[in-house]
Amino acid sequence: GIMGRLFTLSPLSVLERGYSITRALPSGEIVRRALDLKPENRVKVKVHQGEFTARVEEVFPEKG
Repeated sequence: GIMGRLFTLSPLSVLERGYSITRALPSGEIVRRALDLKPENRVKVKVHQGEFTARVEEVFPEKG
């Protein structure tokens, strides 16, 4: 039904499938491109069951 379709589109459903949402710290802005980050930047990563912080070591631009 409609509720099932809405859940499929929900950000929480996306996280359940193994994706994550990464935010730059301290701004909290969602990271959309790897090139928006630099080595030593800190990020907060939200996954299906919780969050963690991480420090960027390297940034790799997309090839192709």
